[in-house]
Amino acid sequence: MSSFESIKSAISSKNYPAVAVLYGEEPFFLKELSKLFENNVVPGDAKDFNQHILYGKDTSMGEAIQRARALPMFSDRTLVMVREAQHLSKQLGELEDYLDHPNPSSVLVFIMHQKSLDKRLKVVKRIDKEQLLFESKTIYENKV
Repeated sequence: MSSFESIKSAISSKNYPAVAVLYGEEPFFLKELSKLFENNVVPGDAKDFNQHILYGKDTSMGEAIQRARALPMFSDRTLVMVREAQHLSKQLGELEDYLDHPNPSSVLVFIMHQKSLDKRLKVVKRIDKEQLLFESKTIYENKV
């Protein structure tokens, strides 16, 4: 499990994971990392073709994976970001095949506003080991 600062540093140095799952109760860190991915992965002039923002209620895991498999147009990378991805948490197992052969020119990001993720699942263990898994824990008042 990576820290917020290490992820921020990696994104700033253009070291992107193929798949990132960001989850937790604290929205601040999720929003900040979301902005970092949006502002850094795809250059401004190529965002219309290569940056796809999807919402968990309106999409499926299959559609997100299909967009991540597509090659970028007029850019080096494609960003596929699924916001409110907690609606797809039961479909996380579908990522197994994609994790075998992720598209090296795509960054697939899932943002889940939920308390926890079942870390016993094979796919979650694999994302934590091979890609990026980040838990945004609640900030208590004495730490602010």
